[in-house]
Amino acid sequence: MTQIAFFATRTDILGVLRPIERARPIKYVVTGNKLDRDFPEFLSAETIAGLGSAIGDSAVTCERYLICDASLSLAVRTIDGTGGMKRYCMDQLINGDTISFCAGGLHNSGALLCGSVGTASSTRASVELMAMVRREIDSQFVRLKGYRIGPIALQLLNHGKRFTPSIHSPPEYDVTL
Repeated sequence: MTQIAFFATRTDILGVLRPIERARPIKYVVTGNKLDRDFPEFLSAETIAGLGSAIGDSAVTCERYLICDASLSLAVRTIDGTGGMKRYCMDQLINGDTISFCAGGLHNSGALLCGSVGTASSTRASVELMAMVRREIDSQFVRLKGYRIGPIALQLLNHGKRFTPSIHSPPEYDVTL
């Protein structure tokens, strides 16, 4: 599994994704496990309203997307839930030509939650997309303590903004300069 953890603002994230969108048509599909088969798709990161805003208290509760070629038809997995209720899953398990993306973002507490991009797949499409994202991140972000930090996020860190995977984490787990 290849994964990159980062701290980034919406502007930082768009700076990574726009060049990829210009190079090839891609889409972003909301992931999840739910009672209906509706998984919204976006043809541009710019159109994702909450991108860069953390809706949860932790990075793992922030919205996650599959990124793939715009023409790719993704499969929805059906599972039997509790009490025989059918549940529908959009994930990378049966959609190998994708990468998984979570922006993290600014929490209403003022903290910046980490995001990540990665893949568990070794398909050509997944590896190529991951390589494109890695190139953009490596050229625009700095490395700090196992994370990549976007340029505007770095300014926030320099001004004392809290960088954390969860607002409930003790401060000793925060990323600091």
